[in-house]
Amino acid sequence: MKEKQKYPRNTIRRTFLNLVAKGIFRLLAKVKIEGIDNIPKTGPVILAGNHVENIEAGFQIAFPKRIVEPIGAGDIPFGMGLDGLIAFYGFIPVDRGTVDRGALREAQSVLEQGAVLGIYPEGGTWRPGKMPAQIGVALLSERGKAPVVPIGYNGFLGSTKAAITFKRPKLTMRVGKPIPPLVIDPDGPPKKEQMQVYADEVMRQVYALLDEDELNVTPDHESYKLHIKRSLDNQDYESLPPLEGADAFVSFINTVIILDTLRDSLSLPTQCFYSGEDGQTLDNLIQGIDATMNYLKEKPNFFTYRMGQQMGGEVPLALNNLRQLAIETKQLNQTLLLDAEIEAKYRNGEVKHILHQFAFRP
Repeated sequence: MKEKQKYPRNTIRRTFLNLVAKGIFRLLAKVKIEGIDNIPKTGPVILAGNHVENIEAGFQIAFPKRIVEPIGAGDIPFGMGLDGLIAFYGFIPVDRGTVDRGALREAQSVLEQGAVLGIYPEGGTWRPGKMPAQIGVALLSERGKAPVVPIGYNGFLGSTKAAITFKRPKLTMRVGKPIPPLVIDPDGPPKKEQMQVYADEVMRQVYALLDEDELNVTPDHESYKLHIKRSLDNQDYESLPPLEGADAFVSFINTVIILDTLRDSLSLPTQCFYSGEDGQTLDNLIQGIDATMNYLKEKPNFFTYRMGQQMGGEVPLALNNLRQLAIETKQLNQTLLLDAEIEAKYRNGEVKHILHQFAFRP
């Protein structure tokens, strides 16, 4: 039987690394920490914040006055040479998109031992501020009898690049008041509904700690159009019928964090899904689709977890249809042209029009 891990763990190592991290953050950015004393000094507690870049995880563990046990992505590599450092620090990996009972048991054990757990209820960074809260934060609060401390991270979008290029972004970590642990009402709605209400309230209080412009990072609504043409040369075009699953495909290629996960973190040959790339061929497209579909055999929930059941579920359909179209176009020795249009409407009333163009040659 596996020996139970004791928490908090690696306290000497982590205390040292946290001091180093705080020094680096203050050197590379204009750091402001507000309300840090709202984190209880003793007892189990969950730190829950918004998530737009990986750098928030560094703030979440470095600035609290207690050792924090982070729980994070265990389904993909971190990349950028961070895997070794993160493994040295230690965290609880969770296989996102599945019910990872092992990770939940370990996270619950952290709380049962009176320690601090750090999580991000949105579950990822692909649509900041617009993703529904996962119920894991509620489940852990209820089982671990732990209050949840909401944290709003302001100014973090694009901060990693700004920091490493010495532009010193202004980063604010704003800590709110603890939310009492979830207690399930046996006479109330179904347990899962109560957990979702609690998780949503956690994120509502997180968003209340954000500046107004942080809530305008992701559009409230997007509409999509995909125009498909075949061309013998630059003068002669043939418009093709709509592609089944087209909206899902456009949403996919418009979400950079998903594209980067496939290409950079998973090292798949998916450069073909980035618009404006010169020299792309139909073989490149077919290869990229095949690599993505093969990965889905291993991780079938990759798109549904990130894009929702309906939209994410249609991505494989769109890719298969596009693959067939690419094969037919190659046999005709023609060029396949894709124009993907997005109309994005934001909370502040702003409307943006985005165009992604692709040309795949024989």
